[in-house]
Parts: sequence; C-alpha cells; structure tokens
Amino acid sequence: MKTNLSVVDYRKQTFAIPLWDEGGFTKGTLIHIREERGNAAFERGFRQRAITDEDKLFPHFLQCKKPIKIEDLGEIDAWKRYSGVDPASEVRPGSVIFTIGKSPQGVRIPIEIRRGAWKGGALVDQIGDAVRTNRSQVCMVENNALQDIIRQWALEKDRSLPLKGYRTGSQKSDEIEGLPGMDVEMENNGWLFPGGEWDGHSGNCQCSWCVWEREMMDYPQSETSDCVMAMWFAREASRMAVVQVF
Repeated sequence: MKTNLSVVDYRKQTFAIPLWDEGGFTKGTLIHIREERGNAAFERGFRQRAITDEDKLFPHFLQCKKPIKIEDLGEIDAWKRYSGVDPASEVRPGSVIFTIGKSPQGVRIPIEIRRGAWKGGALVDQIGDAVRTNRSQVCMVENNALQDIIRQWALEKDRSLPLKGYRTGSQKSDEIEGLPGMDVEMENNGWLFPGGEWDGHSGNCQCSWCVWEREMMDYPQSETSDCVMAMWFAREASRMAVVQVF
C-alpha cells in the first residue's frame, strides 16, 4: 500500500502524490522531519520538487573559503573557543560536535568537527573531551526532548563543563540570530574557512570537513544538516559569550 502526500498545510496532511511505502514513515515522523529539516529540504527529499541555487541559504560560503590550514594561523591559539552540539535523535542517528575560534576582531573560524554515531555515555565522553581539548568557553547543546537528556547526563558526569541548553524554534529562520544571519556574516567576511584542511579530497569523501562543506553548499537541499546545525549552535555560543554552568 502507498501513502500519498501533497502540501497545503502540512499539519493538516492532505495526501495526493505516492512517494514511499506506508511502512517506511508514520505521519508523526514525517511532520518531525519536516520541522527539523525545513520546508525546502522536505519538498526536495520527500516530494521530489527541485529547488534552484537561489534557494540555497549560504551563497557566500566560498567567499570565506581560503587555501590555508588551521596550523598556518599561529595566533589562533589565543582565540577564544566555542562548541556546538547537535545530538542524535530518534529519526537521525548521527551526532556532531562543532568547535570554532573567534578572533579579537570578531572573525570566526572552524577549528574541529567531530561526527559519529555515539550513543549515551560515548557521546557524553566525546562532548567532554572536545570541550577540554579545545578549551571551549561555552558549549551549546540543543535541548529539545531527547537531547536534553544527553546534556543533563553530561553535567552529572562533570559539573565543570560550560554547557548551555539551546531550544530550537522560530529563531532558526531569524535574519540575524538564525541560520540566515550566518550568511550575512560570511558576506561581510566575518568567517574564515580553512579550505586547506580538505581541498584535494575525493568528491565523495566522508571526512567531517567534506561532509560539512557539502551541507553548507547545498543547504537546505542537503541530504543531512547535522554539521550546519552544530555550527549554528557554536556560533550562538560565541554570540552569547557568557559562561553559565548548569
């Protein structure tokens, strides 16, 4: 049996176009995926509707990409560090820990991207290690439902971790605070991307740098967005720049 879907108001869920087997997704799962990935990605991935380059959210990504490696920036050791965590959920198995540095002039640069299918204590250990290794002043963790359990678990293991919870909502689309605001910063050269870390890799490379670049280049059409979200949380941590231990 086939399940049909057409878009008018997705919460009312009228169905007209058969795209998947009924056993593959429940209505609740589809609604969750649409809210998590956004309308554009859902239209492309689940309704096979093409989206043009004009719909991509980060057109200024390449403007900030430079042929350098992190080790080439000697002064970066003195930059303040901030981390963002996008934990796995029931419909998304992978987790990402994204760490950035911020210069005294306000320029942000990715320092480290950790990706993995960690669960429970393994994810907590990765968060703690990333924060300590990078000396992150603030680590922003999404605290929607299941993710909040991970955050609380991490704090129970180490109360000194500078974790802050971030509840994703309508601010995700805000022109300043949300994802669009990051592209405005890129347009104004507020980011520096060390392309030397991954230039020359194969087109299907699955290293964290290459996966992140593909997500940034294609978002919201990208198949995944875990790195983009974790980067946003790290950016929000750097904007707040206030350590609050829970």
